[in-house]
This record gives sequence, structure tokens and C-alpha cells, in this order.
Amino acid sequence: MEKKMMDLKEFQNTYGIPVETTRRWIYDKKKKFPAYRLGNKWYVDIPKFLKWREVEHVRQYRYA
Repeated sequence: MEKKMMDLKEFQNTYGIPVETTRRWIYDKKKKFPAYRLGNKWYVDIPKFLKWREVEHVRQYRYA
């Protein structure tokens, strides 16, 4: 069963994404990264992340 939400640390470990990269994605409002803050912890919506990753990949490499 696939998780729907992961806290930021678990997300970074699972997908091998550096801390600085996730911070940059979260705080760049134009990227619209699917992370949410509940209390003092950040969580990532995994189904939305997978869709976001596809869209970002196409957007980044459209002109390459």
C-alpha cells in the first residue's frame, strides 16, 4: 500500500533528495511543490508529488 503523505525527512530519505533541494522547492512559490506544514513539521503529498515531478520534468526539458 502506497503512502499518501510523508514527513519531510522520510520523503528525503525515500526519494534520495537533498535537504537544500527540498527547501528550495518548498520556498519557491512558482514551483508549487506539494508540501504542507502542520504545526512545526512539513509533509509531502506523495500522489501530488509524483504528478508534480512529471510536469516539472517536461517543463525543465522542453527546450533541451
